[in-house]
Amino acid sequence: MNQINTHNRHFLVVFGKNRKDIISNLQNYLDNKVIITNTNMCTYFVNNIYYSGLPDKPIIVDNVELFLQGLVFPYNVTLDEFSEQPERYHKEMIEKHRNDLTKIPYSIRNGSYCGVAYDETDDAFYAFTCFLNSIPLYYSQVGSCLVVSNDLCLIAQLLNLELKVSKGLLEYYVLGTNVSEYTAFDEIRAIPKGGYLKFKGNSITIDYYYTMPTEEKPAKKFDDYVDEFAAIWDDNVNALHSDKFVYGFGLTGGIDSRLIFSAVKNKSKPIIFTGSHPEHPDYLIAKKITESLKLNNHYLEDYRFVDSLTGYAEYCSMSDNPLLANTIYTSQQMKFRQEHNILYELIGRTELIGGRLHYRDMRNILSPIKRSLPLKRTPIKKSSLYKLIKLGLRNQTFDEDINLFGEHILNSYPQFQMYLQELIMPQIGICYDEETFLERFRHIYHLENLQFWTSLSKRRIDETLAPSMNMDMTNFTCKIPLEFREEEKIFFAYFKRYNPQIGKFVRSHYIFSANSPWIIYKLLSNYIKSLNAIGIKIPFFQWYIKSNNFLKSRTSPEIKEFQKKICSSASIIKDSIFNKLFLQYSNDSIRLMRLFNIAILQMRLEKGEDNLKDFLVEQMNNIRTNKINK
Repeated sequence: MNQINTHNRHFLVVFGKNRKDIISNLQNYLDNKVIITNTNMCTYFVNNIYYSGLPDKPIIVDNVELFLQGLVFPYNVTLDEFSEQPERYHKEMIEKHRNDLTKIPYSIRNGSYCGVAYDETDDAFYAFTCFLNSIPLYYSQVGSCLVVSNDLCLIAQLLNLELKVSKGLLEYYVLGTNVSEYTAFDEIRAIPKGGYLKFKGNSITIDYYYTMPTEEKPAKKFDDYVDEFAAIWDDNVNALHSDKFVYGFGLTGGIDSRLIFSAVKNKSKPIIFTGSHPEHPDYLIAKKITESLKLNNHYLEDYRFVDSLTGYAEYCSMSDNPLLANTIYTSQQMKFRQEHNILYELIGRTELIGGRLHYRDMRNILSPIKRSLPLKRTPIKKSSLYKLIKLGLRNQTFDEDINLFGEHILNSYPQFQMYLQELIMPQIGICYDEETFLERFRHIYHLENLQFWTSLSKRRIDETLAPSMNMDMTNFTCKIPLEFREEEKIFFAYFKRYNPQIGKFVRSHYIFSANSPWIIYKLLSNYIKSLNAIGIKIPFFQWYIKSNNFLKSRTSPEIKEFQKKICSSASIIKDSIFNKLFLQYSNDSIRLMRLFNIAILQMRLEKGEDNLKDFLVEQMNNIRTNKINK
């Protein structure tokens, strides 16, 4: 077993009377940064890395112990107040939910966190994630004991597990994410989003504490929903303010970040940044907005001139679960946050509120036409649910590759499809049409896994929060009729009524401002990105042309060559059924990325983070040297 990684913020708890052997095995590989706490039935191993207001040890009240890690914003309390008296507010959570500890997340307004609790009176152990599982939580039963951690590799190392072809790996390869509770290891499971684990009497129960509500019939007028949205939105954004801790958000020329910027009362407090090019319309528009208000806290996050290829190699070593990283990111993009001591950053992710996810495959040539027509709802059928799941994952799924996995896998896959449908419906809630299902599924399962992934490797630096994606905003949004949300209708009304000064600026990628009549946007916006094909110049494409060399550096063939080299040297790829896929689809960027992430996970487990980082950088340099020699 290699030295336990201490670079990421993590914790591990072992529950059970007979945990002595497990604990002693783990203690041999820990350094002095890890804080160890023993209670009657639990042993906690905590490495917080940075301070966010949460204690390093569990809080115990009346035979109930509670431990949280991450960042939490309880109701009616600011982060600053909470951080001054964390024990007090932990005790209040315990006392409020003493009879049902699974409801503890309902005391937290927003946050990026996970936690565990133990009720000694009932002899029941609980583990839970935040609403969208932005910090995943994994578990494994070892005899009469339970091991829980937010670090996948840490549990795997503790149990001396080897990476083999598993249900979780096959699901990840086909879907691009693990919708189910399966992980890369058969012995380890993940707690579902908005879910909890209960361990009592050697028996594990998994259930949801949150279900999305049913859409309301249009009893209210549209303007009433706009006013209600404005009040709830502004309140949720400003509840994330802190005078004590540094926070920030990325302001672009788009709509998501502008909604956050509009709601922030004290606009001079947060660090506002825009990346990554001084001629990109995102930066130019954001600069105009901040200059109009005479703000001097807006920065360019410029990483154009860094060695992005080496940065990518470095970044690949950081995450404890690389299967959550399906895009190219660099270590340099994390340095801006580190240099400015940012504890947390706010992100938009307003797709559900803006009604942007209910349409069909965006790559369909007829999509712009369909989206400009009046909204049409399609009655949902049980037989179409898996098809909708694939649509929710942008159709980047590879069911056809199942044929290469062998007859056993091929024959069992239909049952797995049915299992997925049954698994997600309790949290999705009641849906009467396909459009509602699609946007709810993407809100919970796609956005978290494929767009929140950066928080996994950034846990050594900061946390990521989305005002639009807590339970309050989700509850409110789900009740709004889709006709009032489609194509950002409610956003246009919000800016025009409440923030016309900020809404007046043009949006990047379009020729409209947020104050424009919504009907014009609905009819024409979907054609704007196609104008370049017939020679009509718009700002985005002008930047694209000027910055083409920079873009090429981010999508360089060297990246593919690097990924291929790593795959070909990993036994999980070359000595398994994945080798057939690698040989056949190595030039397919999506499939290659997934195989590469599987290879990285194996190497991360075998080498540890630091050694893996050195190895990956060395491989990248070898590729460059060979290229020069040729």
